[in-house]
Amino acid sequence: MPCFTDTIQAARVLSVGDDLVVDAARASFGHDHTQYSTRQNIGLINYLARRSHWTPFSHNRFTFRLWEAVFDVLSLSQEEMAGLVIKRDHTHPYRFYARHSFHGWAKILKNEAICPKIRQQIQATLQREMPASSAAYFTEPSTAEPLELQDIRDAYFIDVTLMYYVPVFVARQEFKHMVGFTRNERSGRYVSSGTELYAPNTWRRKPDARIKQGSGDDVGPARNEITSRLYKEYMGSVLGAYEGFLNSGIAPEMARMALPQSMMTSYVVTGHLAAYNRFFMERVDPTAQKEIRVDLVEAVSTALRRTVGPEVMQEFVPYAPIRD
Repeated sequence: MPCFTDTIQAARVLSVGDDLVVDAARASFGHDHTQYSTRQNIGLINYLARRSHWTPFSHNRFTFRLWEAVFDVLSLSQEEMAGLVIKRDHTHPYRFYARHSFHGWAKILKNEAICPKIRQQIQATLQREMPASSAAYFTEPSTAEPLELQDIRDAYFIDVTLMYYVPVFVARQEFKHMVGFTRNERSGRYVSSGTELYAPNTWRRKPDARIKQGSGDDVGPARNEITSRLYKEYMGSVLGAYEGFLNSGIAPEMARMALPQSMMTSYVVTGHLAAYNRFFMERVDPTAQKEIRVDLVEAVSTALRRTVGPEVMQEFVPYAPIRD
């Protein structure tokens, strides 16, 4: 019997440092670092670094205060620049704040963009904050004094990591918001059990013929009941075909082609508050689909408010809805 849900969720991810790297990587299996030994988790980090699977290393972000004389930003490649956020320190004409992911800083430290002394200090800070990841990335440890981390009150310098649990059709819409976000998603290549499907409580009519997207009003009770029954019957046959493929020896990465867009998926997403604000600004529009405009937006807004506090949300994420 298929398992259905009508719930779309967003919850704060509490892990940081090396644990967050593992949790982001294990998201493809629907697992986290608590389900494995320390040795297994370090082994995974080493494997990811060797194979250049960099996205799990992009969720942890660090801010340093630097001088123009020690950091030649203009020499960076496009790859090294991706995800880098810079803000002028208005108390000094040649000083600025730079925020980047662990992976981003590690890439920059391997070239000559930063002077040797500061390079060693930044590496020492990364070693202190993420020892397993640093050991996997750097051939030689740094013995320098760690460079002080900065805490900047700015929307582009405040990052929040959440776990989304949404149907695939919602995820593919949310994934369109690229700037300021990094993600790691559950994968049907590795997970072929526990498949859950989204089932709305209320079905909506087609919109007016002049409107090319969106929905009309809710259907009546009788049509809603019939549609829900037919939908669940059809989804049952779809899952039956999927399980039949698996049982006959078909690879999960191919059998998943039978799965519908209403299948629930989960993924770790990290973004700065400015990115979340852009997400809200575009998705609270009346033409956006209800499942993302109301359900996901409300879940994310609530999770952010509980994480950074209502005062910070009011200052930096003005488009976030308040439905307390």
